[in-house]
Amino acid sequence: MWFEVPVFAFKSSAIPETLGEAAVMFTSKDDLANVAATAHLLVQRGKLRRAVIKAQQQRRLHFLPEKVVHLLDRLTEELVGP
Repeated sequence: MWFEVPVFAFKSSAIPETLGEAAVMFTSKDDLANVAATAHLLVQRGKLRRAVIKAQQQRRLHFLPEKVVHLLDRLTEELVGP
């Protein structure tokens, strides 16, 4: 996401929460031909690739230090005190 490589990931664990709408996710590994075809579309210089990269550019702003430092401070205070 940081390097403007379109993300294509299996929808599990914290991936949906981390990526939000800024990736193409798949939910089944049963149809690998479909997964591969989607991956192929994503790496082409087309509309899907541009849309995903644009969404990633916006999503990554949520992880900048100035956006998360107060959350980490609050979490640390909850765990160990002020």
